[in-house]
Amino acid sequence: MVLGYPIKVHINPKGARRCLGNSVIFGPRDPLTARAHQNRTMYLKEFEVRWSDLDANRHLANSAYTNFMSHTRMAYLSDLGLTLPAMAENNLGPVVFFEHMHYLREVLPGARIRVSLEVAGLSADGRFFEFHQNFYDPLGKHIAHCKMMGGWIDMETRKLTVLPGEFLQAFDKADKAEGFRELTREDTRRHPVPVRDLE
Repeated sequence: MVLGYPIKVHINPKGARRCLGNSVIFGPRDPLTARAHQNRTMYLKEFEVRWSDLDANRHLANSAYTNFMSHTRMAYLSDLGLTLPAMAENNLGPVVFFEHMHYLREVLPGARIRVSLEVAGLSADGRFFEFHQNFYDPLGKHIAHCKMMGGWIDMETRKLTVLPGEFLQAFDKADKAEGFRELTREDTRRHPVPVRDLE
């Protein structure tokens, strides 16, 4: 599979794995794909770890995890209709408030990894969102976990803004993670960091 192409989940009853265009067809024994097929809350993308993704320890660099997650998030938003042209037309831009990352297993060069995304929270006006993202190997072994929270800014005023109705409806109709909750402004302040400018 070419780097960054989305996985379109299909279950092959014969248990074979094969590629069809940009789709990847997995057998029913593939636990991660089976889970995505059953509960349909998990958005998946598959990547191959390249040399440029490594750090001095010759394993997947911290920055590469962030890049893969960002790529997956933007692909998900695009599938909801929030494409780059649509964002530009509406003067919208997604911003990250925080990313809490946990590394569970090492990832070496040439590895195939899958990055998932589940919508864990959304404010009533769409201003704030929370995504949970996980990294898995082809057998479904858990590699890393990230909880991130973000919001939308008006690209002209550079202030937080609400989602236009059509995009909010797309989010409302999208599948939600187990434990999904409605977010408020207080949720964005659960991990306060004092601002201490240098004098």
